[in-house]
This record gives sequence, C-alpha cells and structure tokens, in this order.
Amino acid sequence: MFTSYKAELRKLLPSFIHNPQLHAKWLNTLSFLENCGARKIASCQHPTKVKKTMLKHAAEESRHAFYLKDQIKRIVEVTPPDYSLDSILGGTASLQYLNKLDLLVAKYLKSLGRDPHIAYILVTYAIEKRAEELYPIYMDILKETSSSITVKSILLEEEEHLAEMEEEIEQIFEGYQLAQEALIIENKLFSAWLLALQNAEKAQ
Repeated sequence: MFTSYKAELRKLLPSFIHNPQLHAKWLNTLSFLENCGARKIASCQHPTKVKKTMLKHAAEESRHAFYLKDQIKRIVEVTPPDYSLDSILGGTASLQYLNKLDLLVAKYLKSLGRDPHIAYILVTYAIEKRAEELYPIYMDILKETSSSITVKSILLEEEEHLAEMEEEIEQIFEGYQLAQEALIIENKLFSAWLLALQNAEKAQ
C-alpha cells in the first residue's frame, strides 16, 4: 500500500527553495536519483532481449539527471561537480535509497521463487508512484515562489513511465500483490530518506 507524505513534503520543500545553496543541493540530489535509476535500468537489461520501453525509460532518466543538474546554474554560480555527500542532501540515505529498494524487492521475489527479472518492473513502479507525489508538490511550490526552475517536462514523462509499469504489472501473475509489497518496502525507505532530508534542513 502506498503511503503519502504530502504534508511533510509541503512543509519541507519551501525551506530548500528559499535557500539557494540548499536548493542547489536538492536539485543535485534529485539529479543523482534520476541518474541512479538510469544506471539500474541499464544494468538489468538483457544483452539482446531489450524492449523499446526500457530503452526509452533509461534515456529519459538520464536526460532528467542532466536537466536537473543543468537547472542549478539558475540559482547559484557554481554547480556541484558530482554527487559526493557534501554535494547532496540526505547523506547516505540518498545514496542508498534506490540500491536498497532494488535489493529488498529482489530478496522478496527470491523468497517467493519468482523471476528476479521482474524486480525492474516492481522497483520502477514504486519509484514512479513516489515521483507522482513528489514532483507535483515541488512544481507547485516552485510556481508559488516564482522560481525560475521548472520540472513540468519531467513530471509528464514520469507519469508516462508509471502508466507503462502499470501495464507491465497487469501482465504478471499476481502482479498487483507483488506491486503492493514493493510499495511497502519503498515506503520504509522513503520515510528514512525524508527524515534525513529534514535533519539536513535543521542543520542549516
């Protein structure tokens, strides 16, 4: 079951946007997560049996990562050179979020004797469900603060990714039940990540 954190995000994100240095790190953090997603998609591709949707998804995630990092120059003069801990928010919780989600979903599938290759679909579904909540809130706050940053194009593509994963899940035996477990796993990880972000904001 998906757990919403709209209220917490609504409270937290304005503090990032009103502080250029924090906002730059927030954008860099999102860029890291998008890039991490692209790398994971590439790593789980079969050498030959690769669907067009997977290629499209990987390409768009990479483009999102570049776009978000490129937006940083609109708010600070020096863009973080990489994704090192001092250049992102959330510390190791950010670095490990997607890796842990991938590992835990794969472990869950293994315990059921299910095909580990469907982990890509379940993990992507869980991530896109979270993106479906996070990006609209971020976009609304950007508009409210008249920020020069925009994430509308990313939001539209993430919504398309989610729809594609939902179609894939419908073709998997007991796919809905498996997807719900992936959401439960993601919720625990997102809750820990959100706490790390809140602590980063308090430390300023």
